[in-house]
Amino acid sequence: MNSSEHKTVVFDRTLHFELFDFKEIRQSFAEHFHDYYVIGTISKGCRILFCNQEEFHVNAKDIVLFNPGDIHSCHQCDDGGLDYCGINLTKEVMRRLAFEIYSVDRKITFSKSVVRDSSVYFTIQTLKRLVINNLTYEDKEECLLLMLTLIFDKYVSNNLSVNYCNDECISIVCNFLEKHYMEDIHLIDLCKLINVSKSTLLRCFVKAKKMTPYCYLQNIRIGKAKEMLEKGALPIDVALNSGFTDQSHFTHYFKRFLGVTPRIYRDIFIKK
Repeated sequence: MNSSEHKTVVFDRTLHFELFDFKEIRQSFAEHFHDYYVIGTISKGCRILFCNQEEFHVNAKDIVLFNPGDIHSCHQCDDGGLDYCGINLTKEVMRRLAFEIYSVDRKITFSKSVVRDSSVYFTIQTLKRLVINNLTYEDKEECLLLMLTLIFDKYVSNNLSVNYCNDECISIVCNFLEKHYMEDIHLIDLCKLINVSKSTLLRCFVKAKKMTPYCYLQNIRIGKAKEMLEKGALPIDVALNSGFTDQSHFTHYFKRFLGVTPRIYRDIFIKK
């Protein structure tokens, strides 16, 4: 194995999927198939991919979509290593998620093997970070469902039917989040507010607010936390009084959004 090669494999036990994160790999993969779905992204490198007797040149930011049983192989076409992230979902899990998103019980079949889609690419990379950092179920569930919604809309045979929600519906959701930010809120709770599917809510909310509902909720919580820190409250108390599950998750989000830890931010406002 190349000394710079690194392979990480994680099984998310809450959402029941595998995540492969490979860095600087150079090995070729002989002709094979899987009995599960594969959704993968390349962030670095170049490969020649053969899938179902078609040849593809796959480059950075391309996405590969393999159905169970798709026969494929690949090898390098440059001198550098490959950085690859793959998400593997069993047929049972994919069917359950499709039903959860659209309330339709049917087999999912990807219509393309290789696509280039910046929204899907970004969402897969975000999901990888959430899983590797072991963030909350709500974070991971929302990102996984958004990723599948984006893929289903464009790259699934016989697209699933969808409906839409208007600006008033989005306002209802936002107002609910602003009033109930201290509560344990799930995506299904928001869907029930305006009587839409998870897919519809995610699609329309992201279009209107440029972020997912759960990210919007975390921004509200961070805003409340800032107010308390500016008044000198201790980070551990702020975490418990701004809706976060614990101090660790609070610190992660605070640093992710503002670039500094809650304690450093608090110290700015404490008189020396």
